[in-house]
Amino acid sequence: MEYLNKIIHNKKDFILVKPHPGNLKIKNKLLISRLKEQKYNIINKRLEENFPLNLPLNIIPLELLILELIKKLNINKKNISIVLNSNATLSTCYLYPDINYIDPFGEDLIYKYIRKEFIKSRIRQEKILLKKIIHNKRWNQF
Repeated sequence: MEYLNKIIHNKKDFILVKPHPGNLKIKNKLLISRLKEQKYNIINKRLEENFPLNLPLNIIPLELLILELIKKLNINKKNISIVLNSNATLSTCYLYPDINYIDPFGEDLIYKYIRKEFIKSRIRQEKILLKKIIHNKRWNQF
């Protein structure tokens, strides 16, 4: 919640909680519940109601979910922001260069919340993701 409160400045912005396939349902429900308590605009239910496939969000590729946001919910690509925290978000930014990316957690939050044995690899992953997305944004300017 600390990270989301830091990066989201307008609570009316749409938020889609796209869980990783390996995440526990209870963890996602808890996050959505806390976001709703703080009056964030969660669109999971709206997307699920308009999605043609009867599948849970955690197994649908992020790239396909973005397409559905654009087509089914009529959300402009330029109004979509994605947290850059995995290779899936990186490939999504490559496919949709008009969407905005949000910087990942950063070292302060990594040291605060990530288990010690994963800190170095997470910091390295974030540096690689940022480097690749910046390179992609420059490439798409031409």
